[in-house]
Amino acid sequence: MIIVIVHFTNGILRHKFQNITGQLYSVVRPEGDSVMFSCLHQMSIIAAEAAKKNTTKKANITAMWIYNGHYVMNRRRYFAKEGLLYVYHLKPMDSGVIMCRVDVSRKVIGSLKMKTSYLVGIYSICVIPPKPSMKVEYRSSMRLKNNLRYFPYLDDPVTMYWFKDDYCYMKRTGLVKFLPKTLFSRQTSPMDSGIWRCIVYSSSMDMVWTTSCNKVEVAKKKKLLPLVTGLFKKVTQMPEFQLLSRWSMLLIFTHIVALIRIWARGDFIL
Repeated sequence: MIIVIVHFTNGILRHKFQNITGQLYSVVRPEGDSVMFSCLHQMSIIAAEAAKKNTTKKANITAMWIYNGHYVMNRRRYFAKEGLLYVYHLKPMDSGVIMCRVDVSRKVIGSLKMKTSYLVGIYSICVIPPKPSMKVEYRSSMRLKNNLRYFPYLDDPVTMYWFKDDYCYMKRTGLVKFLPKTLFSRQTSPMDSGIWRCIVYSSSMDMVWTTSCNKVEVAKKKKLLPLVTGLFKKVTQMPEFQLLSRWSMLLIFTHIVALIRIWARGDFIL
């Protein structure tokens, strides 16, 4: 399997190429780069096998690319030709699963044709945006999709892992749930900020794919001092407050501070 990553600048092809050989099926690239996938080697193998089986009639071999469950059509940023797929100027929406399907059709009797399809390559691409793709408020909930609905059916079930900043996220508590299609987290904190990736592993094929990539930013915790001082100013301006003694004022103020601290810890909701 050969995947060639091409760098483009202002739509002009530069002479800098990065050739990647070996069993590489997961590509992680920053936003704005361009990438090219190839299944020409698999097409040549299938063509050789088809020629051995049929020496009299020549088979017609075509390659189709499937991107997140949809067939790739030539558009502004997508271009498919003869077993090659070009994706220009990557965007976060381009993250997902890419499959190459090779169709072999030949005439059997008269106008009767027989068509055989081969799934020769399953790839995944993860586009990392420069800015956060998801902004979450402090102590709110977030839901990350894993895009497994675009993944093809394999003989053995795949294993799903969630990674945050290249570390496997194995925390399974009441605040974090690993659902079949999403990762759901509530009462988020600034520690949840980072790059979240969904990794899929197949033990029989010994391959790893990155099906989704999200850059999450969680807002920092608001300081309690401005909140307490603002509340204290409003209370002191009330006419009923002027009739209280100093000890009563201090007792009310300490109770207000204690309630705000308990609310900040999340023991109860005001």
